[in-house]
Amino acid sequence: CALPIWVVFSDKEVLIATDVIEVGTTQLNHIPKTITLNKTFLNPIVCCGDPSLKGDDPCVVRITNVTSNSFTMFLQEPHNLDKGHMNEKVSYIVGEEGTWSIPNTNKQISFGKYSTNLTTKNGFNTITFSTPFQFKPVIITQVGTYNGGDFVVTRTTNITTESFNCTMQESEGLDNAHITETINWCASSSGTYIFNNT
Repeated sequence: CALPIWVVFSDKEVLIATDVIEVGTTQLNHIPKTITLNKTFLNPIVCCGDPSLKGDDPCVVRITNVTSNSFTMFLQEPHNLDKGHMNEKVSYIVGEEGTWSIPNTNKQISFGKYSTNLTTKNGFNTITFSTPFQFKPVIITQVGTYNGGDFVVTRTTNITTESFNCTMQESEGLDNAHITETINWCASSSGTYIFNNT
């Protein structure tokens, strides 16, 4: 049995996750690294946390080659840097697409994705939850494909119990017009979750 991994969204309570979620941490640099999952998913949604700060240059986690039990990730630096980056610690969460109730609570966690070429230059997409949250959720977003090679991040705003707005933003010096990518997202009721990756 693997040791539990903690994902903290607030300090209010501790909850046990179901089998639709897997989390982990890894050391990551600019060289693509394939993560093999313990679980097999039907429609996996991959989201990553911010990298640690061992290297001073800015970087973002890029995701590619998502399968039912694996995905590939690497760190990307802006176009005006050398593109090589030292190892950083990166956490990830993989969830089955859909909305899932957390047993014995009134809380839920949702995973989804959509395709867009919108950036901050031309607007935001509105993502509406299939089941509204009781309170404003915590949102994690991630560019989930690598269709365009330009450095790009997600920007999120207007979070409510029913929806949120999200778009992409390229680094300075680029035209902020990006090819269509898949944006992955996770919305969760606040709480402290324990995940057993078995």
